[in-house]
Amino acid sequence: MALALSRAGNVEEAQKLADALDQEYPLDTAIQYYYLPTIRAAIKLNEKDPASAVEILRPALKYDLAYPDSFQSLYPAYIRGLAYLSDGRGPASSSGVPEAAGSSGLDRKRCTRGSITFAVSQGAEIDGRRSRVAQIV
Repeated sequence: MALALSRAGNVEEAQKLADALDQEYPLDTAIQYYYLPTIRAAIKLNEKDPASAVEILRPALKYDLAYPDSFQSLYPAYIRGLAYLSDGRGPASSSGVPEAAGSSGLDRKRCTRGSITFAVSQGAEIDGRRSRVAQIV
């Protein structure tokens, strides 16, 4: 819910829910290193602070392919890509996505393939590498 609120621009309510999760589950690895960084990064995107969003998502990097059951797969990577795009760093937005998309451990039923395609295409478009998109999709 907090992620949806943050993406919809209801930053204040998203922050309240994120703070409540943080207090209620201080030792939960998925919440502390996957969910909360993603929520907080989405909030930073709404606040037009993409550099902070990327920094906030650093702890989530090693969990990008962990797939907790109740969370969209690759969402931290998607938010990270959007932050790079907002910051004018198109090539960076697509740099890690193709490798993740082609991972043998990827649960294709739960993968947000449209999100991956969008992030990669936006980054490639900025970088002038349209042919790279065709290799991935």
